[in-house]
Amino acid sequence: MLEDVHVRPSHEEQQEAAEAAVAKKATPEVQQVEESLVKLNNAKNLVTTAERRWGCDHLRSLDRVNVVGQIHQSRGEFAEAEEVFKRNLENSDRVLGPNSLYTLAFCHNLGYVYEEQEKRELAEPLYVRCVTSSEQSRAIGPDHPDCIDYRYSLASLYYDQGRLDLAQPLLERCISDNEQLYGSEHEEVFRCRNDVACCHQKRGNLDVALAMFQKNLADRERVLGKEHEDTLWSCHKLAAILVQMGQTEKAKEFQERYEKAK
Repeated sequence: MLEDVHVRPSHEEQQEAAEAAVAKKATPEVQQVEESLVKLNNAKNLVTTAERRWGCDHLRSLDRVNVVGQIHQSRGEFAEAEEVFKRNLENSDRVLGPNSLYTLAFCHNLGYVYEEQEKRELAEPLYVRCVTSSEQSRAIGPDHPDCIDYRYSLASLYYDQGRLDLAQPLLERCISDNEQLYGSEHEEVFRCRNDVACCHQKRGNLDVALAMFQKNLADRERVLGKEHEDTLWSCHKLAAILVQMGQTEKAKEFQERYEKAK
């Protein structure tokens, strides 16, 4: 019986095989892009239908225009999303009024897309408007989930700008607001506590920050489980501050656990 003969593929065959492997690997990403394009075209068609049926100024039309902006944003098309959100906010201001629940949601969306483009100086007044107007609104009020989200967005913006004196009290308010709304073991509470701990860390209050990171890790382990990505992120944050405090041996355990799961 003859031995099996293994013929080495030619350079062209190797190249074709490599290209096929890349194409196969890219298929889910390509499919995702194609699906998002279908969603965008469908959303635009719904806008056309709504505007034809109810007019451009109807709430349903404005809401569907907002969806088009959100899809542009999810596709990374920030300039297009900005244009859509800007026009929608102008129309909503005029039709629904500046303090409408919908108007403030559209206002927040525009601020967020500005922030994603690092146009923070344009995002800030929009976030401030959302917080101030929603706190004063009878329909929303300071304890409404939307108002809490707006408050968190403004705090995050201040944090990114290094304005910790403004960010920290807002984040602390978000902790208490979310505890009242969802209970003390909700992920929103953990997220805000992490951010307050980061503020303390940046301001040199390391003992306070350490205690908050330790509590967050313990709570996330109990509520979310030891392998949850947010729990592992808490491991990383705890390791980082322990290194900063010179406790490198203690830090190793947490950083190794984080690295192992990556």
